[in-house]
Amino acid sequence: MSKHNGRRLQWHPCLGHCTLKANFPLGKKEISVSLLQTIVLLLFNDGDGLSYAHVLQATGIEDRELKVTLQSLACGKVRVLRKEPKGREVDGSDRFFLDASFKHPLFRIKINSIQTRESEVRPLRRRARLPYRRACAVGAMLSNRRRTSRRVSASSRIGSTRSMRPSCA
Repeated sequence: MSKHNGRRLQWHPCLGHCTLKANFPLGKKEISVSLLQTIVLLLFNDGDGLSYAHVLQATGIEDRELKVTLQSLACGKVRVLRKEPKGREVDGSDRFFLDASFKHPLFRIKINSIQTRESEVRPLRRRARLPYRRACAVGAMLSNRRRTSRRVSASSRIGSTRSMRPSCA
């Protein structure tokens, strides 16, 4: 055990997946879904027509994660659940039903999770750091240029440096 001191295992339910065997009115299917999607789908074994508040309370999943999970099951490419009222976004007043008319040509189906919108924050951070990174890159380029051209006259160094400088748009 001394070899592994300081290491810690963490459970990430978003990274796990399950294969569910489902009996739909139009045929049996094997559905490959994430653990969070599995928890939500298993609720529909007991009843149909569950409200968002009921699913939230029964699963204990965070509000934002549950919205993304329900959106992937009811609004994605493969729609195992039916959402009322219809729409692309999941709201707190929505109700969800198992889609009795669900049919798919394949026996084994993979339902992908929808990417969260946290990725919109990253480009803003990158844009904020961009002027600093450009200044560092230009400084490094000029420094390298000076090192390689120490034997060239000053006027030719300035001219070649100006021609190398990137234009900022």
